[in-house]
Amino acid sequence: MEISIFDFDNTLVETPYPESIEYMDQDESLDENKWTFKPQKEINKIYEDLPPSNLKVLLTNRIDVVQEEVVSLLKKRGITFDEHMFIKGRDGNRSKGDRLKRLLKKYPEAKKVSFWDDKQKHIDDMSEKSKEFNDIKFNFNLVKK
Repeated sequence: MEISIFDFDNTLVETPYPESIEYMDQDESLDENKWTFKPQKEINKIYEDLPPSNLKVLLTNRIDVVQEEVVSLLKKRGITFDEHMFIKGRDGNRSKGDRLKRLLKKYPEAKKVSFWDDKQKHIDDMSEKSKEFNDIKFNFNLVKK
């Protein structure tokens, strides 16, 4: 089994404002009447070219309060996922590596994991936590604007 994991902000779509945890945890930050969210064409192409057998996972540091808005925004652009991994509440664990570990425990049959994110700190966190899974091949991709 192969798992493809994508970040949301500045990976699947360009975030049209400076990133701020406080603002991005609010519904208003996803208001398409106020903001224009342009697709990151290169990443969207990668998503479109994935085999149907891949497990597609959205792994974002947005909190679960805005999950419905994020999923809806992506669905309007033809992007859907098998799993959604949001932070549980404003004070939840923001480590993407810890959520990767939970995902891999849920899917022990995984043989390959590819991850796309625009922040090196998240790539580093995932890379560090991936060392616990010697039998899985990992492919970490830093997305640049």
